Order: sequence, then structure tokens, then C-alpha cells
Amino acid sequence: KRAYASNAKPIYDYVQGAGRGARPFKLARNRPLGTPIEEQVHANKMYTQWAHDMLGRCESIAVRSGCWMYLAIQHPSSKNPFYHYTSPKLLKEAPEAVREFHQEVSQTMTAVMRADRKGRVEKALATLKAEAGAIEAEKQKTEAAEQKLQTANAELEALRAQLATLTSNNTG
Repeated sequence: KRAYASNAKPIYDYVQGAGRGARPFKLARNRPLGTPIEEQVHANKMYTQWAHDMLGRCESIAVRSGCWMYLAIQHPSSKNPFYHYTSPKLLKEAPEAVREFHQEVSQTMTAVMRADRKGRVEKALATLKAEAGAIEAEKQKTEAAEQKLQTANAELEALRAQLATLTSNNTG
């Protein structure tokens, strides 16, 4: 017997971030939530693939049901502008509101992208500085060890010279 997800029995927990109107909305997941993709190249590739699929699904839902729909998505490491979809009904009935809303979404996406990139750049710089500091510390340790070795070699040579002098005096 197949189990179906419902809000009464959420098999795969709830969709985080779902809402109805101005309130959060408990919506049971229909499938398990996958693990985050660590490798950015692969994450971007999958994001693009899923975004194209989602935009097609949005169009199907909007055209078939006649609903108003606006969707906007952006990946933090994408080099392209955000994807968006606006239903024909929404475009027809509120073109000016859609234009204004789209402009606000565009500004928001630009702001979060800049902030994310700035954060990543600052983190990368901090990592590079830490690595450079570690390399410099290792270099200083190596130089100190080389200096100690030179001093020890000089002392050894002095002791050998003394030993040679003492040995030649005792044999003569």
C-alpha cells in the first residue's frame, strides 16, 4: 500500500518557506528533500536544469488553471540574471503593477547577489591572508632552524679544530 503525503501525515516533513497570503503555510512535501549540492559547478548546472523545468511547470499551471502567477529565482553563484515567470492573466490584468513589482524584485536580487559576492570575496581574502600568514610563519621557522643549524655547525667546526689542536699537541 502506497503512502501519500498530507498535512495530517507529512511523510517528508513540510516545505520550509511556503506561505498563503501574508502568513506561513504548512505544506507537506510530496518527495524527500535532497541534500545540498556542495560542488558549485554541479549546483549551477542542476539549478539551470530545474529552473527551466519549473518555468515550464509554471506556464502549464497558469495557462491551464487561469491563475495569476509570478515566480522569481536566482542562484547566488550564477553569472546570469534571475529567472522569472509571469502568467498571461497577471500580465493582462495588472501590467503596471507587474512592471513595478518586477523592478523591485530585480533590485532585490541585484542587492543580495552583490552582498553574497562581497561576502564570498571577503571570506576568500581572509582565507588567502591566513594562508599567507601561515606560509610566512613557516618560512620564519625554517629560517630560524637554518640559523640554529649554521650556529651548531660553526660550533662543531670550532670543537673539531680544538680537538685537532689538542691531538697534535699530545702526539708531538
